[in-house]
Amino acid sequence: MADKRDYYEVLGVQKGASADEIKKAYRSLARKYHPDLHPDDKDCAEKFKEVNEAYEVLSDPSKKERYDQFGHAGVDPNYGGGGFNGGAGGFNPFGDMGDIFENLFGGGFGGGFSSSGRSRANAPRRGQDIDITVTIEFMEACLGIKRDIKVSRLEKCPDCNGTGKIVKEKCPDCYGTGYISSKKTIEVTIPAGIDNGQSIRIQGKGEPGTNGGPRGDLLVTVMISADANFQRDGYNIFSDVRITYPTAVLGGEIKVKTVDGEVLYEVKPGTASGTKVRLKGKGM
Repeated sequence: MADKRDYYEVLGVQKGASADEIKKAYRSLARKYHPDLHPDDKDCAEKFKEVNEAYEVLSDPSKKERYDQFGHAGVDPNYGGGGFNGGAGGFNPFGDMGDIFENLFGGGFGGGFSSSGRSRANAPRRGQDIDITVTIEFMEACLGIKRDIKVSRLEKCPDCNGTGKIVKEKCPDCYGTGYISSKKTIEVTIPAGIDNGQSIRIQGKGEPGTNGGPRGDLLVTVMISADANFQRDGYNIFSDVRITYPTAVLGGEIKVKTVDGEVLYEVKPGTASGTKVRLKGKGM
């Protein structure tokens, strides 16, 4: 029996990786090697099985604990370690993966596997979601913005009309997959008040479905750049203002920067350093 690769190595993560890191790595590799995109590539099929096997173990806390302690011997029945799914027949790369794909991809690819491990080739299947991250400025998050985003996704090959074949030969553009990679510009409306790390879902802008299935969605995660003048806590915005000593002692009018522009504020006599004041309606 050939030695198996380390499951962490298969997914390309460190041994101490979190559940989210393991899931993210699995999603990426499962998409990369999925048989539906490489129907005649045996190497991709084997890698796809290997990735699934690694994820089934590392995504299950009890199996992961046994694997971390005993290696493959703790989870593979051929080593006498108890095995997958409690059975003696070894690992079934497709037996439970339909549910996993359904949870991870929202129906994309996941509906294509039966309990016997065969693909329901004629069943319509939803396309994969596409995840992308954009960075915007602090004031853009405050006011909202429309942003054109370039997305790499699969489009039907015009020469073969998505069939993957021209007469009896594989289409030379898509290599038999029926799709070619294309850059698509999509306008995304980022609403005012969006928080750092929040995502916007745009339906039907993801990867194409198969057998008449709908496209997946585009998930845009928004990251907000730090600002030199403002700090945010939820819907409140904080700003530091330096005033002169005479103004602090005697009081006086100062200008305060807000996201809506400068406003005038009357400092009370005897104001101590570090005093916090609230300007209502000037937050997010």
